[in-house]
Amino acid sequence: MGSKDNRTSSFVIKKYCDEHTCTKSWKLKGLTAPFLTRKFRDEFRDNEKMPLKKFSEKVQIEYNLIPTRSKLGRARRASVKEIRGEDDDQYNQLWDYGEELRKSNPGSKFFLCTKEIVDEKTKETKEHFSTLYWSLDACKRGRVNGCRPIIFIDGCHIKTRYKGNLLTTVSIDPNDCIYPIAFGLVEVESTSSWEWFMASLKDDLNICNTSPYTIMSDKQKGLIKAVAKVWPDAEHRFCVRHMYQNFHKLHKGEQLKNNLWAIARATNNLAYRKAMQKMEQDSIDAYKWVEKWPPRTWIKAFFNPFPKCDILLNNMSEVFNSWILEAR
Repeated sequence: MGSKDNRTSSFVIKKYCDEHTCTKSWKLKGLTAPFLTRKFRDEFRDNEKMPLKKFSEKVQIEYNLIPTRSKLGRARRASVKEIRGEDDDQYNQLWDYGEELRKSNPGSKFFLCTKEIVDEKTKETKEHFSTLYWSLDACKRGRVNGCRPIIFIDGCHIKTRYKGNLLTTVSIDPNDCIYPIAFGLVEVESTSSWEWFMASLKDDLNICNTSPYTIMSDKQKGLIKAVAKVWPDAEHRFCVRHMYQNFHKLHKGEQLKNNLWAIARATNNLAYRKAMQKMEQDSIDAYKWVEKWPPRTWIKAFFNPFPKCDILLNNMSEVFNSWILEAR
């Protein structure tokens, strides 16, 4: 037992009993999901994809308690929601963003298309997001004045509540670095969406003659058809890294990988034949797989010299796709 001592203004133990009769409580009502949200909001601001296992370890170190997995999940979702906001609110602010973009950077393009959909519950007709294309005027002027006539295009999936696909186009600046040009947002990645995006890009850049340009992409079927239709005279080449991903599924090994890149980087017929012979010696199946692809689309020795865009082309494809993976 203890009480306050007025003389010393302290708490004094007056009677000690070494036998405890109280029961242990293993539950702490104060450790709730809102509490964890407030305490670990900055942690999720640095890493929104923090695994629940790691989150549990942080809580255990801080408070010597292990919350349930469902409580940790609620706290993580609430933290990310506070940081990023509601998806609906962000979509509603797109019109304001477009107006601010045109105001702060005159000459920029921002095309937002919506479609009318009937709500099954309320039977009301509402406008829903369909497609979006935007580009910055400063980036377009920099591309004309300093970039080479080569355009890399690719798309990646958006892993949010409403999904969708982000389409990107970049080029190479004089320092051999990635230079962004324009972006697009569509519901699905298809032939029609790629045709719309490539046509919007062509009109935005005021390109009439496509023959000096080189388009580089993966071998997505809809993209190949769109480039052939909208940019008929451009040199269309394929990313070797994407080709290797398909190649690696059937033919594994570091040596075969090096052989594939040696073939792609061959700058003359002699180097190409030597690289092909090396591939045939190591694996006849891999040799047949490589032989079926048109050499003009991915091997330096057979590139059309008119576009003059073969410098570091294969290396740039690796850099570009690494940039796309980071964006995902």
